[in-house]
Amino acid sequence: AGFRNPPHSAGVNCFWWWLNGNVTKEAITRDLEEMKDKGFNGALIFDADGSGQQGNRRMPDGNCILNLEDFAVIAATWLDGPKFEELAVMAEKWLTNYSLSTSLADDGRYNELFSALTALKDHITGTTPLDASQIEAHKLTIDANSELVGDNGVIIDACFNLVETYDTEIGPLWVTGSPIQSFTRSSTTNDIHWAVYNVMQYIMDSAYTKQNILSYKDLFDGFKFGSSADFPGAVEPPADPEATHTVTINASFLKTFGRDTMGWLS
Repeated sequence: AGFRNPPHSAGVNCFWWWLNGNVTKEAITRDLEEMKDKGFNGALIFDADGSGQQGNRRMPDGNCILNLEDFAVIAATWLDGPKFEELAVMAEKWLTNYSLSTSLADDGRYNELFSALTALKDHITGTTPLDASQIEAHKLTIDANSELVGDNGVIIDACFNLVETYDTEIGPLWVTGSPIQSFTRSSTTNDIHWAVYNVMQYIMDSAYTKQNILSYKDLFDGFKFGSSADFPGAVEPPADPEATHTVTINASFLKTFGRDTMGWLS
């Protein structure tokens, strides 16, 4: 009897692939209806991108990055389109209605990076204070995934939020009145100050690309490091933004034999 009329739990389970965050309510509805019609038992929601394999063009970023613990936090960072929190809750509810079980798959390094950036921000605001070892662990996670900083708007926004929170709550690096007036590169540490300093460097290295500025214009417009008040310094906007000026400079640098200028530590 069980073979002729198998229980629902005997149905097939599948990977439910949401390709790089590209998902809509209509697509979820269609997939769920097809799963029910074909006797599926459940699905593993898996948000990742494999389109770039074998030299194929990468799938553009969609509206979400999966993070099992921080749906609400991630939803608050998205710019446009449907929010993944809403879609995930809707999918869970509909799966129940369709008598399907579900689980969610983590998106790996992006989630680790996002979680580390968010944890440091929450430490600065006092929402979730961290001890020195926890701060160090999050900094090392960010360092290990630094090449991902410019990969999508969610990560870029999280980096911007961390720097802006630091500037507001602690004080911009090197600016008069702030606790950190200088750094010595020969004695780096893994505290919150060096963590934010590194994030600022990764933003400069990876986030500021032509494509990112075009794709995430609203993110970049108006963003600046608070430390820019010290270097290169603040100036008033020009009266005529179309005006151009030409100046001749001497950009030579005296030879310093015996000194590794690029690795200058003092």
